[in-house]
Amino acid sequence: MSNPLLVHAVVVTYHPDWDRLSRALSSLAPQVARVIVVDNGGQVARLEELTNRIAPGRSRVLGQAGNVGMAAAQNCGIRDARTGGASHVLLLDDDSVPAPHMVERLLAAMDKEASAGARVAAAGPVCWLGCRDGRRVEGCECCCRVRRAAGLGAGNRGAVHGKAVQGE
Repeated sequence: MSNPLLVHAVVVTYHPDWDRLSRALSSLAPQVARVIVVDNGGQVARLEELTNRIAPGRSRVLGQAGNVGMAAAQNCGIRDARTGGASHVLLLDDDSVPAPHMVERLLAAMDKEASAGARVAAAGPVCWLGCRDGRRVEGCECCCRVRRAAGLGAGNRGAVHGKAVQGE
């Protein structure tokens, strides 16, 4: 399996719900080598205080000159992760709360495909908004799937099959 110690997470924020962000970072920090928070909302000092408490010595907050948008903020975080030696980059926004073992399961799904000869570009949890019928999925095993041309796509209020990302 890939070395999870080389996974850096990039979390983009814009005026976050602080309780939810704290839960998200607390769930994420044990799963990755480094947490990079890219702030689109001018709250660098408060974010630094939070990340230093949750991931001391393994976090960094990058402030933007304003709301540069999700893609530009992710690119900023990815550049920082690559400079920091990341082998993998996990992209999240400020309301995505990863389930325990999500990173491990994503890496295992990627390794399985790569072992079969696939050239893997990205992996993400299989998710359905409301699990197609409006109900959350509870107690399922993780259903991470490798996507060769897509990124992670789970977040706010979404139910993810297998709880790869916990929605509300």
